[in-house]
Amino acid sequence: MQSAQNVFKKTLGYFESAGEVVVLLLETLRGFPTLFRRRRLLVRHAYEVGNQSLLIVSVMSLFTGFILALHSGYQLKKFHLENVTSILVGLAITREFGPAMLAFLLAGRIGAAFSAEIGTMQISEEVDALKVMGVNHVSYLSTPRFFACLVMFPILVCYVDFIGIVSGSFMSRTFIDLPYSVYYDQLFRWLEMGDLFKSLFKALLFGCIISMTGCYHGFRTKGGAEGVGRATTMAVVHSILAVLVADYMMEKLLVAFHPNT
Repeated sequence: MQSAQNVFKKTLGYFESAGEVVVLLLETLRGFPTLFRRRRLLVRHAYEVGNQSLLIVSVMSLFTGFILALHSGYQLKKFHLENVTSILVGLAITREFGPAMLAFLLAGRIGAAFSAEIGTMQISEEVDALKVMGVNHVSYLSTPRFFACLVMFPILVCYVDFIGIVSGSFMSRTFIDLPYSVYYDQLFRWLEMGDLFKSLFKALLFGCIISMTGCYHGFRTKGGAEGVGRATTMAVVHSILAVLVADYMMEKLLVAFHPNT
């Protein structure tokens, strides 16, 4: 009986936290008119999300393309179907691996950074100082980070898709002897703009989730340095779980309304 009550309380707590994140999102969106006055903050956070993540994102997308092409190419070659390697690589990267793996990577880098920065300000009472000065702390701290993610995540996803597909073509040519002409001919025959739009939409959704989760846990930080570490860890864990759930729900809706996608 006691364990059932604990489960009920934890479940209720998760729903309560989800509601608080939605409220934070609405307050963040209300701060949009202030972005022009704080455009330097937007540019700084966009640089942090995009440029400073470029190296690790490049390595991830490069080896994702390598692994997908190598594994699928060898298996398909057994059945003399190596010509469709590019279809599997292209669709897998644009529809799923590109946005999902980028979200996992940036949840650990950007989500954790947002939570740690805001959490440190919360512990050192800098957030309270902003309130005393009459500054809306949400629009000052959360809004630039949120819109920086919305701008940079789709750009990074396009970059990830491109690098993954190109690296897949190199691996296919080197190890399964698939000519570049055949690889790209099959790829462009089957890959549609809808696949790219799906990838971009997922990037926007995941960017929203990661930025809001990081900021939410930052604002809720308590307990000194230990609290900052705990908030950072929870921001990463909850971001990854939320991305997985959102990815599943989106795919479920697409299959329900568009069975042929």
